Amino acid sequence: MIQDIQKVQRELEGKFLADQPRIEEAALVLYKQSPQLASDYLTEYSVKQGDTTVQRWKKLGEFLVYKYLDGNVKNELGKVTHPGYPESWYRRIVNETGDHFKMRSLE
Repeated sequence: MIQDIQKVQRELEGKFLADQPRIEEAALVLYKQSPQLASDYLTEYSVKQGDTTVQRWKKLGEFLVYKYLDGNVKNELGKVTHPGYPESWYRRIVNETGDHFKMRSLE
């Protein structure tokens, strides 16, 4: 799941970083005309980016629920797989529950 989250995170952060020089340059030009114009421009830009980010994260959330519902994983074509958990997870459960899962001999 983390790979899906990081993909969207890189997408958003990459766009912000790519746009930053252009935004700063525009704000500086506006600031030279009027500090209030620059402030208004940056506020509008920030609100728009915040709204876009929230919409993108909501869309990601819906995708994650669809893809990972009930521990099943669906690929881009909707085919379901049942990957299970890593061996380390099963070992942790056994180690944290003491003798609960220990096999016993039947009398």
